[in-house]
Amino acid sequence: MNNPAEELRQAAATLRELAAKAKPGPWTVDDNGDVHASERLPGSEHRTAYAYETNVSIHDSEYGDPGIADEADARWIATFSPAVAEPLARVFLDEAGTRDEGSGADNYPNEDALALARQINAAT
Repeated sequence: MNNPAEELRQAAATLRELAAKAKPGPWTVDDNGDVHASERLPGSEHRTAYAYETNVSIHDSEYGDPGIADEADARWIATFSPAVAEPLARVFLDEAGTRDEGSGADNYPNEDALALARQINAAT
């Protein structure tokens, strides 16, 4: 894909598709470094009263002991929960729209947005 605007649009579509299929969260990291996505049912304060719960454990040893890198990985995953997808998709689409409207020297995409879009496109 050589058209920067199309690359940005593809990344936006990919983010929206992935987020739509994932648990919306909130995503959190517990004291063990495990990532959880859960949503309490309205009016409930009991842990068992969740509409859904997803747990992701990140361990690098054969005994399952989390290490420093594991906690960093878990926090990274929780930070980039599906809640990040829509705002980031809008940034990509805004940038793509700006590129369509302009011409000449000002028509170059934001290189950071394009680099991020290319990473997303390459990963899926």
